[in-house]
This record gives sequence, C-alpha cells and structure tokens, in this order.
Amino acid sequence: MSGNLHVFIQEHIVQGWWKKRQRPVLVNSWESFYVRFTQKDLLRLAKQGRELGMGFGLWVEPEMASEDSGLYKAHPDWILGRHEQAIGRTQYVLNLSRPEVQDYLTAVLTKVFKEAKPAYVKWDMNRIMTDAYSSALPPERQGEVRHRYILGLYRVLDALTARFPKILFESCTSGGNRTDSGHGRFWQQDVCADGGE
Repeated sequence: MSGNLHVFIQEHIVQGWWKKRQRPVLVNSWESFYVRFTQKDLLRLAKQGRELGMGFGLWVEPEMASEDSGLYKAHPDWILGRHEQAIGRTQYVLNLSRPEVQDYLTAVLTKVFKEAKPAYVKWDMNRIMTDAYSSALPPERQGEVRHRYILGLYRVLDALTARFPKILFESCTSGGNRTDSGHGRFWQQDVCADGGE
C-alpha cells in the first residue's frame, strides 16, 4: 500500500520541473554535526560537496517567529494563537491565514532565494499548532483558522514555486506532523517525517 501511495503521488500529484527527474544526493549539515559544529567544519563539508558537484541548499523554517525576533516585536498580532499561549521550541507559529503574513513571507523568501540562489530548499515545520486562533477573525469564525492557514501556505508556495521552478523543495514536518498530499504539487522531494531524509 505504501508503494502504491508513493507511485500515486509521484504520478498524479507532484508537478513541476522535478516531477520525472532523479533527485540529487543530499548532504545535510544537521545530520553531519547536529548542533556541535564550527565554521571550519561547515567549510570542510561545503568543499567536499563542491568536489562531488553538489549544489547549495538552504534549510528554512519560515512559518515560525521567535519571541525576541524583530518580526514578532513589530507584528505580535501576526502569531497564530493568543499571546499568553505556551511557547514551543522558543517559537510561535505565524498566522498564515492572514494575507499580510503570506505577502511578507513571499517577499522575504523571494529576496533570500534570489540572493542565495539555492538549488535545494528544505522547508521545516518543527512546532505543532497548539492554539489555532486568529486575532483577525471574530469568535464565530475561529473554526476556519486551520483551513485558512493551509490555504495561505498554499498561496505562498504557489508564488515561490512559480518564481523558482527549478529549486528542489522538500517538506520536513517532524514536529508539526503535517501530512498533506496537496503539498505534493509544491514539494518535489518526499516528505521527511522524522528529521531524516
């Protein structure tokens, strides 16, 4: 059944430039060093990767904001949930049900991808959504928040994959446990469910 599901997603869900192409080998600094690394370690790993012809990749977690970040301080109303909620992994989830948050992420990531020119982007979501509440919606519409969040995420991903069709995107949702075949049209790499490839 698992094999059939994989074939179904590959043949009928995945779209874009990478659909029928063989995926490259990934060298991951997290898997190599965990959190104990130096600049020298990373440069050595990058040099070895370059000698094997590897491209440059970025690992991002754009759906989150830390409490001490400039983004949170400038827009505390952009978080998903109430301000008195528990913080997970020192982060809040950004409220992607809000169009202004979607526009912000699209603009920031477009700038980063244009400057860094990654061949690969690992899009992580390590924090679960503990408080699906939006300050932009009235009480009687709070039941829409999770659905609107995913539609907002799709809007961001639609824009980014249209602007950068040859970037190989991978979804990694180890903490968020997000399993969504709708992502297949954006992600050209298998979903990583536990932090591994």
